[in-house]
Amino acid sequence: EVRLELQSGQIGQMLFCPGHFHDAKAAKEHQSPQKDELHIADLGYFCLERLAHIHAQNAFFLSRLKCGTHLFHAQDSPSGAAFCLKEKLASLPQDQERYECEVQMGQHARVGARLLCVRVPRTVQIQREVALRQNAKRKGQKMSLERLTLCGWTLLVTNAPPEKLSLEAALALYGARWQIERLFRLWKETLGLT
Repeated sequence: EVRLELQSGQIGQMLFCPGHFHDAKAAKEHQSPQKDELHIADLGYFCLERLAHIHAQNAFFLSRLKCGTHLFHAQDSPSGAAFCLKEKLASLPQDQERYECEVQMGQHARVGARLLCVRVPRTVQIQREVALRQNAKRKGQKMSLERLTLCGWTLLVTNAPPEKLSLEAALALYGARWQIERLFRLWKETLGLT
């Protein structure tokens, strides 16, 4: 488990965990977030309990939205009906490239966030759909219509307010997260780590 400080390019923290640990479980081994830090992680670390913990420490998170996460409008009561993201995005005009709203994530313990949706180019959508179909076929699973519909969008969630993290900045920072993937690849190629 590695934390990479994007501002300095330095490794902030490195932990060794059993190889069978799921990313979300291994993440619990990291130090508690500091106030005003922004934590960026991939879907393997998507865990509502973890996101709530980051928020409780007055820190911020930025993550892709995990498909199947229950969403509710931020202003709804706990007994309110779930927000259907697939239907909302399908109802937007074809020329609308972006959509943003406040949501609560989780069926029981609700975690507040801004939902940031950006339409991807048609070529990217097709690539995602092909990969999704191939993955479902390989696993012998039925294709999820929701996942297929959402292939046309990049979906991010953050608890950072717009004045601290604009949609454009969120996209740029989430893209910078790939630096850690490049670091892992470098270690595997040069050091033979597996």
